[in-house]
Amino acid sequence: GRGLILNLSSLATLYPLPYMYMYNAGKSALSSFTGSMMLEYRNSPKLIDFRMGDVRTSFNTATFRQETLNQSMSAAWEQIEKQLNESISIETAVEQIFAIINKKKSGTYYGGTFFHRLVLPLIFRILPRNCITKFICTWYKLA
Repeated sequence: GRGLILNLSSLATLYPLPYMYMYNAGKSALSSFTGSMMLEYRNSPKLIDFRMGDVRTSFNTATFRQETLNQSMSAAWEQIEKQLNESISIETAVEQIFAIINKKKSGTYYGGTFFHRLVLPLIFRILPRNCITKFICTWYKLA
């Protein structure tokens, strides 16, 4: 079979970002869509659900940001900005995407730092959802 469909999703499918409801929902829907397509089209085309972690781009400044209404919201946005500033470059992200495309295998793959690619997906498989929610709330300093 020929062809490949790569859908660029996000690690937010596992670990939602606070105050970014539409982004989280859109990326989760895209991953679910890709998963359904993988069930129906098992051989052709190849389907890739690429869930990228943080990438250092102008994304955060271009993203609609709600007016900061409280300290919790402000702290969450500061953490998101810090993460983006400490994340991989766009060049590294592109290299990771092409490495997955070259595998020529359908599947769900993760990109970003070592922590994004390997540790966070593993934690998601091991810990119960309530522990993950507590982790997210602590990480983003949500009240």
